[in-house]
Amino acid sequence: MFIDPELEKKILKCTNSTELAKLGFSAPGAERAMATHQYADQKLLARLATHGDKYVRLNVARHENTDEQTLKILARDREVIIREIARQSLILRR
Repeated sequence: MFIDPELEKKILKCTNSTELAKLGFSAPGAERAMATHQYADQKLLARLATHGDKYVRLNVARHENTDEQTLKILARDREVIIREIARQSLILRR
């Protein structure tokens, strides 16, 4: 999925999750960048965990800020790779 380069630059410059969410949900494709952003918080990542794009969900499963409840949901994802990454993330956090 294509993301406008100017929007991607703005997303990368965000310094908090609120700003990131407002900016990111304004354009298609921005969710992938949001799901890897260092300032993505647990609430935003939980919202992205149900996204239709498997790459967004995969990035959420890999993100260090994803909470345990969201990882448990992703551990039941329809995509095998997402399930496995989420399960590994849960194990590493214990």
